Amino acid sequence: MVSSATEFDNCLDDKHNWLKEHFPFIGWRQLVLCGTKQGIEGDMMLDDHPKNLDFFPGKRYIFTQPHNIYISNPTYIRVNNWSEVFKLL
Repeated sequence: MVSSATEFDNCLDDKHNWLKEHFPFIGWRQLVLCGTKQGIEGDMMLDDHPKNLDFFPGKRYIFTQPHNIYISNPTYIRVNNWSEVFKLL
């Protein structure tokens, strides 16, 4: 799990607490909190911001949110909820 979490003052603590609450099975060894995802490589990336997906060399999944609903990019696979995400895994 990689998350941009250092852009705003309270974001790091808030994001970490949210992840612990909603994804308690992800331990601290599997968590990377960073300022930018541009150095991240892997098989897939799920994100709600195209700025994080555009550079990624693997499969790109865009999680539908109000700020990206009208973005259409043929290199993205759109997912609308966590049930759809889990089916991909």
